[in-house]
Amino acid sequence: MTTQQKTWVVNPKSRPKSPVPKMTKERLDKLAHELIEEEFRPRYVKQPRKNDKFNYIADIYTKWVRNCFYFCAEYRSPCLDDRSAKYEMKFARLEYLSSGKYILSYQRHNGQWWETDHNISAPKALRIISGGAWFTP
Repeated sequence: MTTQQKTWVVNPKSRPKSPVPKMTKERLDKLAHELIEEEFRPRYVKQPRKNDKFNYIADIYTKWVRNCFYFCAEYRSPCLDDRSAKYEMKFARLEYLSSGKYILSYQRHNGQWWETDHNISAPKALRIISGGAWFTP
């Protein structure tokens, strides 16, 4: 007769999710749009060369998902059919804490998010993203 053994498992509490105020979202959207237009698009978005078979970055944009602000790159593949010709990769995340402070993270090669800075302001986070080697699309 087999009996099931009970084991204790650590169940950490998740961080409380603060709702992001509308003005904070608009301010961060504006700052991020300026960064994308001035630095990321000229540096990373290139037209594909003729007869090129490699994926390329077609666009860089941002989006909000709950209380997280993501920088995303849209990749396209010239050699696939239209259904699978493009895909999205997130490369930086700002998680809103409260009162204009964020947790800055980058996405590792295995898909996990790695936190680099805690409790930082939006302008400081965007400076780190623009100059950091971890935050490249």
